[in-house]
Amino acid sequence: MLWSYDKDDYFYLMSELAILLFLTGIVMFLPLIVAVIYGEQSAYIPFLAGSLLAFLMGALFRIFSSLYFKYYSEKVSLERKHAIGMVVLAWPLASFPSAVPYYLINPGTENISYLDGFFEAISGWTTTGLTTFGGEADMFLHSVNFWRHLTQYLGGLGIVVMGLLVLMPLRDWESTTELISASGRDYRIAPSLLNTVQIIAAIYFFLMLAGTLLFYSSGMPLFDSFCHSMSGFSTGGFSVRSDSLMAYNSASIALAALPIMVIGNTNFVLIYYLLSRRIKTYFKDIESKVFWALLIMFIISFYAWYVYQEGDLLFRFTGRNYAGIIDVLFNVISALTTTGWNSVPYRVWSGLAAPFVFLIIIISMIVGANTSSTGGGLKAMRVGVMLKTIYWQIEDIVLPSSAIKKKRYHHLAEKHVENKDIIKIFVFVFLYFIILFISFIIFILYGYGFFEGFFEVTSAIGTVGLSSGVTAVKLEAPLKIILSINMWLGRIEVLPLFYFIRYLLGRKI
Repeated sequence: MLWSYDKDDYFYLMSELAILLFLTGIVMFLPLIVAVIYGEQSAYIPFLAGSLLAFLMGALFRIFSSLYFKYYSEKVSLERKHAIGMVVLAWPLASFPSAVPYYLINPGTENISYLDGFFEAISGWTTTGLTTFGGEADMFLHSVNFWRHLTQYLGGLGIVVMGLLVLMPLRDWESTTELISASGRDYRIAPSLLNTVQIIAAIYFFLMLAGTLLFYSSGMPLFDSFCHSMSGFSTGGFSVRSDSLMAYNSASIALAALPIMVIGNTNFVLIYYLLSRRIKTYFKDIESKVFWALLIMFIISFYAWYVYQEGDLLFRFTGRNYAGIIDVLFNVISALTTTGWNSVPYRVWSGLAAPFVFLIIIISMIVGANTSSTGGGLKAMRVGVMLKTIYWQIEDIVLPSSAIKKKRYHHLAEKHVENKDIIKIFVFVFLYFIILFISFIIFILYGYGFFEGFFEVTSAIGTVGLSSGVTAVKLEAPLKIILSINMWLGRIEVLPLFYFIRYLLGRKI
């Protein structure tokens, strides 16, 4: 039956995932080049080993699937169930070889496990930014820091979409559409799907170059600028500095980061509209309205609270008079865009303003970015539709039954809402919070405090990367696994895993 997996489907998935593993192996040569440039001989073997493992895994997958289809069955064509399987499995699969360099190099002063390396890898590929050993980034090799930021940059575009960019000319239009839709990039700019993906990739690349120039002109070193531009536009949040952007103690660098985070948070199609000077279309979109409304509301609330508490219009977190307002903007935008950079330590703002500011940051991380962007969270479109659903429900009760009620919103185009669309959104939100609270309870059972535990799991499933200090090498292994699962589910947006399980169980459900 089409609604379940059989042997053909499993081997087909292996053959397709083999290509993604080959791509991962090829990409791992890039940090090797950086190691050669900076004379970091100790990094040669670790990156070669990681690349070799990716090629070996890919070769085994390819050989087994080829033998199966040669002797036992005819090769099947790509269907939605295969696309969903690829989306679900791509992130953890690519993370296994990607973790090898971290483990072999052991970049910090603490001895890290392979699990720490895997945690860093999946945090990179999912553009989360949580890290167990990144607090010592100042002493990392250039090649290691480059690899951390490169995984976030490519993960922002999407492992699956990255593979499509290379392989789509070899596919038919229908099968490619399934894969694009399953990966959460269901958009169209040009009539051709191939042209659409190429345009998105080109925009993403040139934004990265522009971000590098912006950071460099703000006083950041060139290598740092390049890495931070990659992690900024991917809303990943990794940094080459142990103290994130606060290490530069620069208002100009903090200001430069703001538009980078906001653009990374934005739907790729809306970015295209902005570049095409279709400003009205951008601001008409429900995601733009929700994002800017929440951002303004949170910033005013954040700021008003400090004025009330401190009685100082130029309040300051760290004694820098000019940076008080900037820090408010920075931290709210960092959370709402799911970037996860810091301009002040967690202990500062949480200690001075908890629980009010804590609540704002938590809500920001839960709401998250736009659909078809590099960010995570519930997504602004879903939040907007849920708010509209409340309004529509009130209308249904208040207005007479004869009244014509229009349930529609504008997202890239005018859309009419059906009950099944609303149900799907609320099912997603329900599952999202179920996973979040189960993870939170596990942290509580391990003895962590309410604020720290809830903050950490919210950050992980929202692919944000802000940390209360809980995530570290010393964190218990089961909790590292829980956070890794949260980052993975946050990136694939939860529902594909349940679709995948449905296909696995087939008629047993």
